[in-house]
Amino acid sequence: MNIKEAESFFKRFHGHHYHMLHDETPLYREYRKTWENTKYEEKWRQELLQEKFANFYEKRDQIWLKHGHIIKIMCETKNGIPEYSDKLVSLMEELYDLDKKQKILIIENMAGRRFHGKNTQNDGGCYLICSRTSLGERMNEVMKKFMDFECREDDNLNERGWSDMRERHFDAVNNYERAYNKFKSIKKD
Repeated sequence: MNIKEAESFFKRFHGHHYHMLHDETPLYREYRKTWENTKYEEKWRQELLQEKFANFYEKRDQIWLKHGHIIKIMCETKNGIPEYSDKLVSLMEELYDLDKKQKILIIENMAGRRFHGKNTQNDGGCYLICSRTSLGERMNEVMKKFMDFECREDDNLNERGWSDMRERHFDAVNNYERAYNKFKSIKKD
């Protein structure tokens, strides 16, 4: 696998090794032989972040997905975290007009995931910003405004996971608050 092929493969999966392995196992094995953990991966992450921020508002119905990709890439990168975090929080200040589904998904991105009942949540934006920047309080103020909406029964969607929007919103907010309370006092390096 040459460098162009490796870069294309890495960027197609937004730098997520899990998805590379899961979706393209033989190609991932080939990739790992030469390119994993090289100086190129960090360069490609920086390029991905710049691209994600530059194209953030394209396909407005997928803003939550770009938001999640940015967080995952930032969790892996070594450079520019304070600047990228500031940019992300600033973007979130402009997203108050999103529909309720996207808002809930962004709250979930910020809260991080809880795996098999374990309260890890260290894959979310809250952990990232609280542990690697001094922007935790500002982020939390933005999130308070961002989470301040109500869901009604007529908001429910006929989609898997969205039949009770009120409950999903409630869970997302509680998970975010749990994450913030857990991570807000982490000492920065």
